[in-house]
Amino acid sequence: MEGALLGRASMNLQSPPLFVDAPADASTLAELMARSWRENAEQPLEYSSEFLTSMLGYPGMTADLAPAVVLDGRPAAWAAGFPRHLCVNGETGRYVLMTFFTVAPEMKGKGLGAAVWAECLRRARAAGFNGALHYCVDGNVSNFVTAAGARAAGFEAARIFTVPYLMRFLRPAPASEVQPVPDEALGFLQESARSLAREVHVARRWSAREADWQLRRRMGACVEWSAEGGLLAGYVMRVADAERTPCLFVDEIHWGALPPQRRAELLSRFLGRAAALARLAVVPLLNYTDMSQFQAAGFRRSPRLLHAFLTPFEGPAPVPASSLYADVL
Repeated sequence: MEGALLGRASMNLQSPPLFVDAPADASTLAELMARSWRENAEQPLEYSSEFLTSMLGYPGMTADLAPAVVLDGRPAAWAAGFPRHLCVNGETGRYVLMTFFTVAPEMKGKGLGAAVWAECLRRARAAGFNGALHYCVDGNVSNFVTAAGARAAGFEAARIFTVPYLMRFLRPAPASEVQPVPDEALGFLQESARSLAREVHVARRWSAREADWQLRRRMGACVEWSAEGGLLAGYVMRVADAERTPCLFVDEIHWGALPPQRRAELLSRFLGRAAALARLAVVPLLNYTDMSQFQAAGFRRSPRLLHAFLTPFEGPAPVPASSLYADVL
């Protein structure tokens, strides 16, 4: 009923939006994102149907956590909430990472964005999740639309952190032999995350299946592991520019007990592996780990900024965080 009221009040449509589960064929979602995101001031990424299919195969992800609005047989808006285990203020709960928020260009400004965002939050709450985490580009209208959607669902999205970035161009390199990611690396990732949860205000935790997907099964995975205890990982996807520039996004930095020289060697191997796949490397600054090795390796600040928002479904409003350990999508 609340969704219907929101539709009548704020949308220039003939009837309230009808929400359906995300279609199994991700090509229609990819086409929608390409049309919509090319209007952004920033250069968008290439969200191919293969990439979206890989993401929607995340452990525990279900179609009902990715509501869409279909008009004239095609998706006009959608958002996805991917399951995550987060430790917030020392207490671990189930959250959704809200992302891929998209509205067709011809439907923007009609309230459809806030409506689909609110629907995704309601579905997550009904499925037993404790809240939602999401990111918005600094200055983008999505900062206001997602906040409005949260309020429409009866919640409040609080900005808890701002994410700057480091970046570096990579020189082309020949492909190196891909080594299977050992079980020890998965266990190390889980243990390192448990340790971070004792120190970081909002920190991700890993199940065995999630760690396996992250390091072995996701599309574009790039991983370098040290048996001495150290792990760097990310994924490669293309920018939607004329050259379709492949870009490495680093989302796991775990130095363990490695001394500085071993850290530098691990990073060198990681970037060497990535250089066969990508022309640009990007890493978010989340303050959960030492970044001096990246700076020594030539990474420099990017003008890009993201704001992180936490939406609890119950309890007090979250407070600003000095650090964050979670994937940035």
